[in-house]
Amino acid sequence: MIEVLKDTEFNGNSLHADANVRHLTLTIENDASFPILIYDLNKLRTLIIQFVRCESSLTVVELESIFDHLTCLRTLNLRHCDIKEVPSSINRLVHLRLLDLSGNKNLEKLPENLCDCYNLQALILKWCRKLVKLPKMIEKLINLMYLDIEGSYEIKYLPKGIGNLWHLRELTVVIASVNESETFSIVEMEKFKNLRGRLEIRGLGNVRKLEEARKAQLKKKKSVTELSLSFDGDHVQEDKDELLEALEPPSDLEILSIYKFKGKTLFPSWMMKLNLLRKLVINNSKNCEELPPLGKLLCLEELCLRRMRVKRVGVKFMGIEKEKEASTSFLSFPKLKILQFWSCWEWEEWDDIDEWLMKRINNKTITIMPSLQELRFYRCPKLKTLPYHLLSPPITTRLQVLDILNCPILEQEVQKDKLSHMPYLRIGRGTF
Repeated sequence: MIEVLKDTEFNGNSLHADANVRHLTLTIENDASFPILIYDLNKLRTLIIQFVRCESSLTVVELESIFDHLTCLRTLNLRHCDIKEVPSSINRLVHLRLLDLSGNKNLEKLPENLCDCYNLQALILKWCRKLVKLPKMIEKLINLMYLDIEGSYEIKYLPKGIGNLWHLRELTVVIASVNESETFSIVEMEKFKNLRGRLEIRGLGNVRKLEEARKAQLKKKKSVTELSLSFDGDHVQEDKDELLEALEPPSDLEILSIYKFKGKTLFPSWMMKLNLLRKLVINNSKNCEELPPLGKLLCLEELCLRRMRVKRVGVKFMGIEKEKEASTSFLSFPKLKILQFWSCWEWEEWDDIDEWLMKRINNKTITIMPSLQELRFYRCPKLKTLPYHLLSPPITTRLQVLDILNCPILEQEVQKDKLSHMPYLRIGRGTF
């Protein structure tokens, strides 16, 4: 590792003495100048450049010199280097296996010559906020196994050639675009049988036919453990609920996020099959007026509901069915630790439990949220009260955090003195 500081003389002799170095982390601090003697390390395999406490950036000239002299590089990490342009001479790095350009917020495009780096296996472009597209000839990267554009939201479509990179193991973002004849189509996801880890699908509001969603065969991607479905897009869909049904994920999914869903129900038949689901986020589903029976999800540990149009939450949300639970014991949200409600502007009531249910709770044949540790309500201005069981033992004896902010009616109803034993209690106005 080499540190370059402002107003200090760079010790080039030590660098010459170790000209056979293979792996180097270069940290440039306090607006120090870039050390040109690094270009002599022509046997370098790994180069990581970091800018710390400075406003400097890697210029095109400096990048061209790196590409011209360090042609043996296998790994090049240029995260947060404020790169505005990548020179076309990057195609000299024919041995490159990994290129990380994450966090370069002013980078707008990549040169087509990048696709000549045919040994590239990982291309990481996270949070490049101005990047608008990927190279058109990306299919030439025949060894690419990892492509990450998380957070690069200006990219509105993927090149059609990505469909030929069937050996991809991780494709963190897929975009369903309007012009599918010239861009990557969600249908082509069927080819990616070995995808794993996190998968985000944007632009689902552009999907015109249910058959396109079915052909993606999401449920067969058994190694995908985290899935994000975003229904942004301009196409007016009449069968919104059926579209969500057609996007059935693998049953072993652990994390699911649903954004901007325009249907009225969030209860596809596959929802209750997700027996390993640990975290569920539902955000900005403004047409949804009723919550599904999420209390039946046995492994759910965290639930976050944001910007829902729901006006009333009932016993159904707990997953309790009186007919079925009349003679058997039942655990509602058995592993839930964190429950959050954000910006549910129209929500007025959370039904209290009736006499029948209270009797079952008292004799312990029905148990509700036995693992709950954090309960948060933010910006629910019409919510009047909470169910008795939520703010009384045994739940309150285990609850570590209770947050009620910008919920003016509810704030007046909650009896703070009975909750003073909690390690973290905040009731009152706040800004988030």
